[in-house]
Amino acid sequence: MHNKLRLSDKAPFVYSTSKPVLLDSLEMVRLARGISQDQMLREPSAYTVINTNSPLKLDGPMGMGIVEMARANQICVATPFTLAGAMAPITLAGALVQQNAEALACLTLSQLVRPGAPFVYGSFTSNVDMKSGAPAFGTPEYMKATIAGGQLARRYGLPYRPQAATPPIHWTRRPPMRRCFRCGRRSWAAAI
Repeated sequence: MHNKLRLSDKAPFVYSTSKPVLLDSLEMVRLARGISQDQMLREPSAYTVINTNSPLKLDGPMGMGIVEMARANQICVATPFTLAGAMAPITLAGALVQQNAEALACLTLSQLVRPGAPFVYGSFTSNVDMKSGAPAFGTPEYMKATIAGGQLARRYGLPYRPQAATPPIHWTRRPPMRRCFRCGRRSWAAAI
């Protein structure tokens, strides 16, 4: 956390795994910026990512993260991790309904704590390989779900953060060219 605050001017990511860790991180951000607590309440300065436990469950630490970030008027990014065929309905439409329900539940909790608290609609809906049960990345279904998630966020007037990061090389045994192609498709879906 020290290097994030010292070497970057970006809003730092803070972990919401426990209340003491979260509150200490927010205090470190406030001290690094050299601002008062009142100014910190007025100016979002950090963010956290909340992942739901699909299907339709928000565990204690993630719920606490939403509540405490809303109280502090800091940015909460809710990213339901729904895999069609594993923890979500097999159809893309069904998986998107579940993703949307989970994201809106997080938004509702945030706004109940502090109306107007900054919130970002996130998504990670993909499918699983029905042969192995492993998550499938860079598939056409992922791209469609990412684009649809962006449309939902736009409809609600919320900023959008899809999951588009490149997986580590050791996650797949596919030839490098195929791996690059899949990661590129994921990035294009997020950009659209």
